[in-house]
Amino acid sequence: MQGQQSMISTGMSNSSAQSPRDDGQNKSKELPRELAMYESLLRLPELIKAKEMSESVYNNDVMFRKSVSKWVNIIQPSMKIHFSSWKTWTSDDIADWIVGLENGKFSKYESVMRQEMKTAKIEGRHLPMLTQNITYLQRFGIVEFDEEIALQKHIQQLIDGKLVISDDVTSNNNSNSYKSTNNDAQKLQRLQNITSKDEVEDMFS
Repeated sequence: MQGQQSMISTGMSNSSAQSPRDDGQNKSKELPRELAMYESLLRLPELIKAKEMSESVYNNDVMFRKSVSKWVNIIQPSMKIHFSSWKTWTSDDIADWIVGLENGKFSKYESVMRQEMKTAKIEGRHLPMLTQNITYLQRFGIVEFDEEIALQKHIQQLIDGKLVISDDVTSNNNSNSYKSTNNDAQKLQRLQNITSKDEVEDMFS
C-alpha cells in the first residue's frame, strides 16, 4: 500500500515538475510573436504617414503636370508660327535654336557660333545651304563629324516642316527643346527647368 502511495506521489511530483517547464517553453515561444506585433503597431503610424506623404506628392505632381500642359497648349501655336517663319530668322534666332537642340548638346559651341554667324551675316534664308555642305558648319566651331551630321538633320527637319513639338516639356528626352528670342518660346524653355506649380503660375501671371 505504501509502495502504491509512493508511486502515486512520485507520479504526481513528476507531472507537477513538468508543467512549469512546459509553461516556460510556451511563454518563450509566444514572446517573439508579441514583440513582432508590438513592433508592427509602432510602425503603423509611420507607414500611414509615409502613405499620406506619397499620395500628397503624387497629387501635387499631377496638378503640376496639368498646369504645365495647360500652358503648353497655349504656347504651341506660337511655337509653330516661330518655326515656320525660319526664313526670317536673324543670326541670333538661329544660334538660339541650335543651342537649345537636344537639351543643349550644341551649347558648348555657342560663343564661337554666335560670333561667326554675326560676322558672316547668316540669316534664316541661308539655312538650306548649311545642309548642302558640311564644311560650312565647321566655320561655326562645330568640328565633331557626328554632331555636324546631327545638326544638318535638325536643320533639314526645320526646313521641311517636320520638326515635332513634344507635349511633354518636363521630359529630359525632348530633343526639340530650344531657346529663342520669341517670348513664348522662352517661356517653354523655362518650363523645362521649373520644379513647382507656383513657378508656372508666377511665370504666366
